[in-house]
Amino acid sequence: MLLEAIEKKRAQMIETAQVHGLHSKKVLQYSQELDKLIDLYQSQLQIQDKSPKRKFVLFKRKFCLKKRATTKANQPLELK
Repeated sequence: MLLEAIEKKRAQMIETAQVHGLHSKKVLQYSQELDKLIDLYQSQLQIQDKSPKRKFVLFKRKFCLKKRATTKANQPLELK
């Protein structure tokens, strides 16, 4: 739902910029509103990243990457 609001505000800002120019007060207003929506979305992502379920998924992905990183002789590659 928040992503939909971000896309809607972005489209509104672009449309207004095309009609009234980039330096319009409305474009500035929409840009600031868009920034707030994006900040809110990013803060929600950070909260989700701190949940134990999310950490497990990230750990699992790292494990899979390390497991795949082998040579033809099945020797592990050193990941930096």
